[in-house]
Amino acid sequence: MYIRALYSCVSMFLGVIGAFAQSTEGNSSVSYMEMAQKAYGAKNYDLALYAYNQVAFENYPQVDPTIQLEIGRCYLAIGDYEQAGAFFDRSFFSSKLTSQQQEAILLKSRALIGQYKYTLALSELYSLDTTLLSHSAKATFYLFKGLCLYEMEQFEAAEAAFLALVSDSNHIQSIFASPKQLYRPRSTLALALSAMVPGSGQLYAKEYREAGNSFLINSVFIFYYLRIFNLYGPLDAFIAVLPWFQRYYVGGYNKASLLAYQKMLANRKLILASILADIEKQNP
Repeated sequence: MYIRALYSCVSMFLGVIGAFAQSTEGNSSVSYMEMAQKAYGAKNYDLALYAYNQVAFENYPQVDPTIQLEIGRCYLAIGDYEQAGAFFDRSFFSSKLTSQQQEAILLKSRALIGQYKYTLALSELYSLDTTLLSHSAKATFYLFKGLCLYEMEQFEAAEAAFLALVSDSNHIQSIFASPKQLYRPRSTLALALSAMVPGSGQLYAKEYREAGNSFLINSVFIFYYLRIFNLYGPLDAFIAVLPWFQRYYVGGYNKASLLAYQKMLANRKLILASILADIEKQNP
């Protein structure tokens, strides 16, 4: 008798606990969603990521494409582009809405751009049907397309993409009207100059300190070569000095080429920044 009464009480208690847990679980998804949205709005992406993952876990095994998209956005915001791309893919394949799939593709291309995979990003963009894109999505499409083409050195096509974003095209057209500036300073020319006169390639690249160092070091070795040549003869001069001179001479013109290439990339970034600033100014 007592055992039955105890069993009945325990069953009732467990039933109440179960019902409470279910009601709590039903409300927790809403609260986690609110937390995620507020955290994302406050740019607290780690907290937003945690909350969105909780919502996704509570919906398991169902895959909510919207939640996958938001998780991808969080990873995109913190710079984890590989993870972001994976969640954008999940959103795309689990969604039945064309607009949501297109958004996932645009965001996936952004993640690929963040990984410097411009060819892959461009292939994602070309899979879009631009006639179905909204005005803002179409602007994003042309921006990402222009960025990819610019980084791939397809400057004429990049210009066309950027021009689709502005009404006043004077600034952008003036940049691409003289494409030689996008290739300067030339690394091959810097190498050739330094091969002829040590330090001149660095000087051409406007690396004045490096130019002075290269000229001074090579001049010292030339001086000692001539000195030993006069005192002991050509063979001794060759054995004593030439290996060191060759090391710094060859290293000097290779470094001049590298410095010129790095300066060219830096110049391209400055030019691209001015293009993006002009686009942003015309599209506040």
